[in-house]
Amino acid sequence: MQSLVLAVQQFPVELWKIVFILCLHDEEFVTPSSLSAPLLLCQVCHSWRDLALSTPQLWASLSISRFDEGEGCFPRAELADLWLSRSSNLPLSISFGPDTLFDYVEGDDDVKSMMDVILPTLPRWRNASLCFADLTPGNVDAIPEEGAQCLEKLTLLLPALPGEFYGESFDVGYLAPSVRYLTGMSPKLCNFEIFTNYQGFENVRWSKGIPIIWSQLTTLTLMNRMFFWEGLDILHQCINLVECDFSLIEGYYGIPNYSTKVAQLPILQSLSLAFEKNDVGVFPTPMEIFLDCLHAPALRKLCLTVNGLWSQDSYTSFISRSNCIIESLSLTAMSISSSQFLNCLDLLNTSLVEFKVFGLHSSSKFITNVILDRLSYSASDSTPDHSNILPRLEVLELSSCVLNAEDGRIGDMIESRSVPVADPTNERTFGTLRSVRLNLKKEHWKLYPKDVELLESLNGNMDIFIDYNEH
Repeated sequence: MQSLVLAVQQFPVELWKIVFILCLHDEEFVTPSSLSAPLLLCQVCHSWRDLALSTPQLWASLSISRFDEGEGCFPRAELADLWLSRSSNLPLSISFGPDTLFDYVEGDDDVKSMMDVILPTLPRWRNASLCFADLTPGNVDAIPEEGAQCLEKLTLLLPALPGEFYGESFDVGYLAPSVRYLTGMSPKLCNFEIFTNYQGFENVRWSKGIPIIWSQLTTLTLMNRMFFWEGLDILHQCINLVECDFSLIEGYYGIPNYSTKVAQLPILQSLSLAFEKNDVGVFPTPMEIFLDCLHAPALRKLCLTVNGLWSQDSYTSFISRSNCIIESLSLTAMSISSSQFLNCLDLLNTSLVEFKVFGLHSSSKFITNVILDRLSYSASDSTPDHSNILPRLEVLELSSCVLNAEDGRIGDMIESRSVPVADPTNERTFGTLRSVRLNLKKEHWKLYPKDVELLESLNGNMDIFIDYNEH
């Protein structure tokens, strides 16, 4: 034992620091807690405390929470100042805001005190998540002249507040001029996000007021209401996007003369689009217009949420025009038919590895016998109408859908893909499912006792999760 203690004592300080850094939780921002690093390390002994305090990497990330009902911030401003002072001159990751958009409370006196602590460190920010309502002139005295020279990622939260707070025009330059400095003086900004539950916040009101070099962005997430032509206008400028996540809404009244020029996104790999329900009898739909104006040859992951009418022609033309190899597809659709659903799979037949389907309504009954038969592997199937599809499929998720198939069909399909099978037509292995997640209503599962029994018996051969949803 004594020799072991001696060996530990002789362990190089540099290696101890590496071990300490590896003790940090794998999170974007570190939440101070006496039960986790770095504070936990400071409680072990004097030598560990001294070592932790002299390791700036342990203090270069901080999550500051705002409590509801005006209960202040955690940690307090003086403790946040002490934490950040230990980070030396390292780039910082700072989050300051409510835990959720619904927890925001106006008029917290601690906000200005916290801003006085974190804003002087702005030149060192690399990743920042801030609440727009906290960046108003009343809370921000001055912005360092150097700007955010190191800032690579910026997340803005816009909580739903009374209309008089934002005003009718939502003038960003007037409400929070400091936001303009954050984006306008950030030469390295490549990841920009907006999250809001304020229904009056629309893209047209902020995109003109926040200076962003769109061409240098590689990741863009806009979870706010926007009209489709505004989204297209932004994408025409984002030629270097790798990941894009948009929440869209139709805007048929007063539509400007939007460009139908195709937006070229040569290196885009992940695209997520949510289309809101369009007005009855109004065509073309947002999905049609948007997909008809995109070209993404490097696309690998596609997520589509369509609350309105599904446009098969636009989907088909987008995939064909882009000539991309989609490996992951997520569909959330209300009005898609079984034949359209099958066509979506046929287009990606040889490339799809991950497939997720989410229904939005009790009318989402596109999982039929025909679909399950085509997904089932059978060496005897040779006719075009019943040929096997998705030979590379490894991950399957069906959630909130209504099965429109006979009892036992989905279990048979999954069992047929539970072991590698040699495909005699091309001498390669037919894909084996690694993970299956089925999330359906409990009352719905009662109609499929054979499926439930078979799936539970297969759970040892693959990762199968059956969620007996009560709702």
